Amino acid sequence: MYIVYNHTMKIIKRFSIIFLISILFSTYCTNKNNSNKKEISDPYEEKVILKINGKEFKNKDFKKFISLKYKDIDISKKKKKNILLSRFFDTYVDNSILLYFADKEGIEISEDDVKKYVTSRHIALNNSNKDSIKNILKLDKLIYLKIYQNISINDNEIKDYYIKNPELFQKNQEIELYQIFLKNKDNAIKIRGELQNYPKLFEKFANENSKLMDNNKNGYMGNFQKGELPKEMENVVFSLKINQISRVVETKYGFHIFKVKKRRNARHEYLKNVSGIIRETLKNKKISVNYNKYLTDLKNNSNIVINYKNLFFKYSNIPGEKNETKNNSNTINNADSDGKSSSK
Repeated sequence: MYIVYNHTMKIIKRFSIIFLISILFSTYCTNKNNSNKKEISDPYEEKVILKINGKEFKNKDFKKFISLKYKDIDISKKKKKNILLSRFFDTYVDNSILLYFADKEGIEISEDDVKKYVTSRHIALNNSNKDSIKNILKLDKLIYLKIYQNISINDNEIKDYYIKNPELFQKNQEIELYQIFLKNKDNAIKIRGELQNYPKLFEKFANENSKLMDNNKNGYMGNFQKGELPKEMENVVFSLKINQISRVVETKYGFHIFKVKKRRNARHEYLKNVSGIIRETLKNKKISVNYNKYLTDLKNNSNIVINYKNLFFKYSNIPGEKNETKNNSNTINNADSDGKSSSK
């Protein structure tokens, strides 16, 4: 089965840095002499953890990055917190390098660009997030100019991929599936009983009773091939005739009543039907390869120093990494302050 990829510009967005607002971190402790709280400084906040051609980045900058990009993750509850923070830091380093060179390239974002961005995403624009939004757009532009606009896929590449990967375009038996989903077994049995006498009421019951976010679609679930649904569902739905009402199926989620409206036999997709998907697949691969090469080239032509010993947590290597434990300063590359390689 082949994978349907997202719109191309969404692919570019995955390489963008998501800086949305500026948040300052501070810690507090209880004054031993009274019950009032007293603000104190974190000794790690101002420690330099990264230098890119002399430009310094501190723990407080990294914490802002975490609070924005990974705001939905409660790191304090993670068992392997240091490992998770280490991977976040790896991403932070790469993102900081890209943003640094976006500035070096002189990429500028207009006020009109910012307004269009916040309008399209229904974001409230204010002084605290304007710079962050400009950074997002600046990196989008950098990726487009340096990577995306140089990528093209020709018909011969598409045909070659189609020939070499026939298994990706072999589709199993497929059904268009609808369901009524309920939490209560008695209600499910009652509704199923009524449908036995009046099967044409399925869509009405789905809209009025089904506990689904998208129940306004008459209970529509989607198109499914064999192997894509849980076994307890698959065994039932693929045995149904067109428009036949299923028995009540119990799963860990609740109680389901299914109906199949369409069925397609196993088949091999024609090239003309999948050429667009193949084009996006090949484009995705080239974007990934070119992105990694571009980032590597930036690192190879820069003086990047990472002070692992200054991090507010203990850094952990990626499992299997050959380098020694990174608990001290580590100069990735040697270059002069302008980002040009130094002669040795």
